[in-house]
Amino acid sequence: MGEELSLIWTLPFAGMLLSIGFGPLFAPHFWHHHFGKISFGWAALLAVPFVMVYGYEAVVDIVHIYALDYVPFVILVGSLFVVSGGILISGTLVGRPITNTLIILVGTALASWIGTTGASMLLIRPLLRANESRRYKIHTIVFFIFLVSNIGGALTPLGDPPLFLGFLHKVPFFWTLTNLFSPLLVASATLLVMYFAIDTFWYRKEPAEAKMAPRDPKPLRIAGKQNFILLGAILGGVLLSGYWKPTHIDLDYGALEVHDGELVILDPVEHHDEEHHGGEAEEHHGEGNTADHEFQAKDESGKPHGETKAEPTKNQDAEGEAETELSGMQVASVIPAQPLDSATAELELHGVEVPIQNIARDLILVTAAILSLLLTSKELRQANGFTWFPINEVAILFAGIFMTIVPALEILAAGKNGALAPLIANVQTPANYFWVTGVLSSFLDNAPTYLTFFNTALGRFYPGMSEGSAVPLLISEHNDFLLGIAMGAVFMGANTYIGNAPNFMVKSIAEEAGIKMPDFFSYIGKYSLPLLVPIFVLMTFLFLM
Repeated sequence: MGEELSLIWTLPFAGMLLSIGFGPLFAPHFWHHHFGKISFGWAALLAVPFVMVYGYEAVVDIVHIYALDYVPFVILVGSLFVVSGGILISGTLVGRPITNTLIILVGTALASWIGTTGASMLLIRPLLRANESRRYKIHTIVFFIFLVSNIGGALTPLGDPPLFLGFLHKVPFFWTLTNLFSPLLVASATLLVMYFAIDTFWYRKEPAEAKMAPRDPKPLRIAGKQNFILLGAILGGVLLSGYWKPTHIDLDYGALEVHDGELVILDPVEHHDEEHHGGEAEEHHGEGNTADHEFQAKDESGKPHGETKAEPTKNQDAEGEAETELSGMQVASVIPAQPLDSATAELELHGVEVPIQNIARDLILVTAAILSLLLTSKELRQANGFTWFPINEVAILFAGIFMTIVPALEILAAGKNGALAPLIANVQTPANYFWVTGVLSSFLDNAPTYLTFFNTALGRFYPGMSEGSAVPLLISEHNDFLLGIAMGAVFMGANTYIGNAPNFMVKSIAEEAGIKMPDFFSYIGKYSLPLLVPIFVLMTFLFLM
């Protein structure tokens, strides 16, 4: 489909971005009360003609992005928001430059291990309370977004959704730690020094009463500690979906298992007694048997590997008389397809396969959020300034973004055959991948953008090769390309409010606290371009040239 789409189909997405940028600036009251209708309007403007023109193919695309991207995205962000919102850090914190810098530093360090959303929700409210009496504090929230909500999540797949997608697609868990540590160190150290200097400058301009320490300082305390266990459960659920690949799928007549890289169909037959084992085995390879039991196996990329056919098992003798038993069940057939790492169990939804492990992960995350609500007192959440508005705003606006982004992702996926062919054709070096992935991640969701250019790199160097074989080769032979893609998706998500989900949530929480945050374009013009872009240029020369 991507080869047929023109850039006209991306206009609703552009309209969505412009609405997010100009709505709060020129009509703040109207936007605050009607942003949901605006988001729905842009989504409908794309969805209705898209389905009318492309029919079922468009429906599959829409179901795909909501089932595999939007719903897991909202569940992950929402569960971290709820659980982190149940942890109250109280006590006397004074918003001096050194205090603010230390809070941002701690958040940056935590982001890779509890996620950028978890770290942001845990520390944004203590930071706001520490700076409650200060007049100049917008820059503090902006640097918090830069470091805690984005760059700090670079060290593990738990930190940021793009890296988690890479982990699901065969990138080793610790690849990020070994390859992104130096870029993270350079970016975070530079930004922390820059922040300390800027905050010191503005702190000196604060009125005297804003600098006064409280007369009765209170020690730091942490309430709601049970939520740390639930944070661990969330991280465990995320890891589960990356490591657990179900390889046993129940069928109406038996089961499917993986043995020595081959798919084996097992008949539900109980252990036979010794006398039966000594005799002739029943024949399971007739045409009538297999005709009713065709099963198409798919690997993790969703590509078919073969169908059950009437073929002898490996352990049959020359006459095909004997039969192997596996797991107490008789072998009905073996699929001698190309070797598989695993066979994934999936739930099909309108032509879209949803892996069972993803469903298990989402259930764990939802359960953790529900338990947090049940186990944490309302008084604690009220003391923490917890409200539902930030996550509601993210869920509603990103529902529109994910709908309108579909044509843009299809065009990008078409590569040199799509409407953005000139752009794709000029992406040749690791530095190119860094900047193109980064700039697009600033405005598109950084997770699918990462995956698009990840697949572009695989297709360029190893066309037609399975993902399980191609990714290790990409890492060993062209590691700088993967590094550029990862750096662009994670670091440049800080360029805009919509580059990464926590950005918008932090902005919303700060505005609830009475801070007048810069609008969409002012954030880019006043902060991202002058502060981040020079650092990204430096990182290009240090790590990608």
